[in-house]
Amino acid sequence: MKKTVCLILAALLSAVLCGCSGENAKSDRRYMVSSLGFSTEGALINVFAEIIIVNSEDPEASPETKVFSAAAQSVSGALDKIGSSLEKPMLLNHCAVIAVGEKMTPYWFSEICDYCFNENRITMSAYMISVEDPYELLSEKSRSSAAKGYDIMGMIEQQSERTGLSYNSRYFEVEAARESGKKTFTLPHFVISPSGASVDGLSVFREDRLIANLNNEDSGCYAVITGEFKKGTLRFGAEEYHLRSRKVDYLYSDGNENKIVLRLRLSGDGFDGTACERLEKNLESLYERLKSETGKDAFGFYDILSVKYSEFEDKYQSGYDEFFGSADFVAECKS
Repeated sequence: MKKTVCLILAALLSAVLCGCSGENAKSDRRYMVSSLGFSTEGALINVFAEIIIVNSEDPEASPETKVFSAAAQSVSGALDKIGSSLEKPMLLNHCAVIAVGEKMTPYWFSEICDYCFNENRITMSAYMISVEDPYELLSEKSRSSAAKGYDIMGMIEQQSERTGLSYNSRYFEVEAARESGKKTFTLPHFVISPSGASVDGLSVFREDRLIANLNNEDSGCYAVITGEFKKGTLRFGAEEYHLRSRKVDYLYSDGNENKIVLRLRLSGDGFDGTACERLEKNLESLYERLKSETGKDAFGFYDILSVKYSEFEDKYQSGYDEFFGSADFVAECKS
C-alpha cells in the first residue's frame, strides 16, 4: 500500500521530476541518459545506456549520442560500471524509455522495476517497452531527435493516436498494476526491420514473464477485450471500423459448464450487424489461440472478474487455473 501511494504521488509530480534547472542542470548535463535497455545473460543482467554527450566547452558543437553497456550481478552494479568509465555523473532523470529484452526472466524484471522505483533520479513517467534486442534498438540512428529514446517515445504516442490503443506502459502505470496484484499487463512491442524500428502491437506479460507478442490487428482485438481500446479505428485486413463509443460488461458462469462472457455495445461508422458478427469471431478466435499457445490467462480475466464479483475471488483464488482451463469464451456484440 505504501509503495502504491508513492507511485500515485510520483505520477502527479512526474512533470517536476522530469526536468531540472539552475546549477545542477548546467553542471550535470554532460551525460544525459535518454534511454535504458536490459537483457539477461545467465546469472548476469546486461544494461545498455543511451547517453547524450554535450560538450559544455563548445556550445555550438552538436550533441553526440553513444550507447554504453555493462554486465553485472545487479542493475546498480552494471550502471556503476558504466558510470566509472565517464568523466561526469550520468543524469538519469531525462530517461524517456526503459527497453526490456524479450527473454527477461520474472526475477530480473522485478529487479529492474525495484531499481527504477528506488532510484529517484529516474522519472516514473518513462515508457517501458518490449523488444527482442534492446542494444540493437538503442544503437539505431535517431531520425528526428537528439536520441533514439526520444524517437521511441514519440512513436508510441503517435501510434496510440492513430490506432486508439491506450499504451498504459509508463513505468508508474506498470508498477501500479503490479503492486495492486494484477498478474497481467502489456507493453508496446518494437521490432527492427531494414527500414527501421517500429511499434508492432502489444507484448503480453503475465507474472512478469512475456507470454505473447501480438501484431497490430490482434492488439486491437485484445484491447477491445481488456478495455484498453476506447475509441478509434479497428482494422481487420482491408476492412476498417471507426469506433466512437464502447460499453462493456463481463460475466461468468460455473454451473454445468465454465464460461466467460464479454458483452459489448459499440457505436461508430460501419458498426452494423455484419461488423459485430465479424468482431465476435475475431475476439473468440484470439482467445482460443492465446489460450492454446500460452496455456495462461493472457487477458487478465481473473483480475477483471475479481474486481466485479467478490465471490469470484473468494472461490477461485487458489483454483483459477482449473476454472480457466475448462472455460469457454463468448463474445456478444451489439451496435
